[in-house]
Amino acid sequence: AGVESEPIPYTPQQTVVGLKHRLIPNYSVTVRVLEEVQSLLGHHNSHTSNNNNPVRRVLDMGMGCGSASAAAWNVFDDVEWIHGIDPSRSQRDAAQ
Repeated sequence: AGVESEPIPYTPQQTVVGLKHRLIPNYSVTVRVLEEVQSLLGHHNSHTSNNNNPVRRVLDMGMGCGSASAAAWNVFDDVEWIHGIDPSRSQRDAAQ
């Protein structure tokens, strides 16, 4: 039995503040983590096309402004699609 909680209703102004202060740091940290994941999968050069790349689809739960999705798009060369889910309309709009 999980604990239910209400989603945080971000206003457009809160989303803009989040973009200003969190987008670049979150993106940078996520790129570093995903590059480590890629090296553990045996793909050491993240910017070279590799047809054996096992990462083809990304599901970003709680995507916020989309910084992790953008990082995945840049680290994994052969991503076919990224699907982001966030309860906040303003966060979804910003991620696009």
